[in-house]
Amino acid sequence: MSFKMKRTIEMRRVESAFADYLENEGSIDLLWSDKVGYVFLTINEKTHESESCDDLHTATQLCHRLLDDMAITVLLQTKRNHNFSTMDNDEAARVRAAWKPVIEKLPDYAYLCDEILREAQENEEENGIDLQ
Repeated sequence: MSFKMKRTIEMRRVESAFADYLENEGSIDLLWSDKVGYVFLTINEKTHESESCDDLHTATQLCHRLLDDMAITVLLQTKRNHNFSTMDNDEAARVRAAWKPVIEKLPDYAYLCDEILREAQENEEENGIDLQ
């Protein structure tokens, strides 16, 4: 099997793990391109126009981007208007809970959760956060 074929299969496996999130999240979409890989679109839910796009060439990039978006969605739902570095214990627990079903399907990408929260973990002592 060629490298390109293996990459495509792995990227589709990652997309599949996020299927429920992608179906329910109105502000993003993924498009497949044989030339690029996935194109991640950010969509304005009021105007239904794309606001930005990112080319994702690897399964790791795709998984990282989607986990990051899930975390942002959780933080937006709390309506506390802040980011990872000022996240409290409740928000950290909510982010991890949102990630859990995906990571159960993609355990080999679990390290990305810690990578995404690294900035918050660096501020853990300052903010009194326990992200474990």
